[in-house]
Amino acid sequence: MKRAAEIIHLLPENRKKYLEKYTNPSTEAARILWQAGIRKQFYYEFGDEILRTYEYTGKQFQVDMKRILQAKETTDFFLQRRRKDVPEKERAATEWWAPLKWYGASLMAEPQSEEDEMSNKEAYHRMVSGEMSEEDEDMEVFHFIYDEDDWSESIHM
Repeated sequence: MKRAAEIIHLLPENRKKYLEKYTNPSTEAARILWQAGIRKQFYYEFGDEILRTYEYTGKQFQVDMKRILQAKETTDFFLQRRRKDVPEKERAATEWWAPLKWYGASLMAEPQSEEDEMSNKEAYHRMVSGEMSEEDEDMEVFHFIYDEDDWSESIHM
């Protein structure tokens, strides 16, 4: 399994539509992505950028990406412009993507129990929604859990 991460720059007027479409793919689009080895996609919003991460479980990355691009249900799944191909003066007004460079990983000394993890997730959601209680203030809300395996070398389209 490989993990990949990329930054996606969207024009403000297209951001909501893009996120709705890609976080809720059609059944057929999801099937094609699954068959091409794409797993656990996550989208995070940060200012004008979207961070997309996913796991790739296949063996032939280029072949699988070509399969996704050729399927009519997923032809527009990826942005066509890459940041290096977009002149700097046009970057703010153009939609593009760029791979993130992988630097490494860190691991926790002691894994967190499932119960603690769920408690932290609930506290985080309360904090984000502005509903923090006194008991939440004492919790370690930003206690992160990593998968069993270390981050593998990133792959990019």
